[in-house]
Amino acid sequence: MTTQAATYVLTSHAFLSRAEESLSEGNLTAASRNGWLAAAFMVRGTARSKGWRYLGSRGLDEVLDRLVDAYGDEDLWSEFSSGEALEINSYDNCMSSTTMEVHLSQVRQFLGKLESLPA
Repeated sequence: MTTQAATYVLTSHAFLSRAEESLSEGNLTAASRNGWLAAAFMVRGTARSKGWRYLGSRGLDEVLDRLVDAYGDEDLWSEFSSGEALEINSYDNCMSSTTMEVHLSQVRQFLGKLESLPA
């Protein structure tokens, strides 16, 4: 794994920790934003580790499509969608803490899956 890829992965975990801490403090907007960033940074780190190029947010979806094609795990789409739902909530702030816990759990699972993929 390149240094840049490793930095994305570490940052992804830091964002997830912040999301969980913010949730426990009742700061749902911050929890949402950090949950989204955890998912996005993990996709970026995975793409970098594989030498794949991507451009912006649309590029993250393209990376995800390549990962599903390569590894056959279609659950990656729904797990990443939980991160996207958290991003939307970071603007709207209409999600309950219970729903947010479910989405963060999906993001946590997503991070673990991407980290365990072969290089």
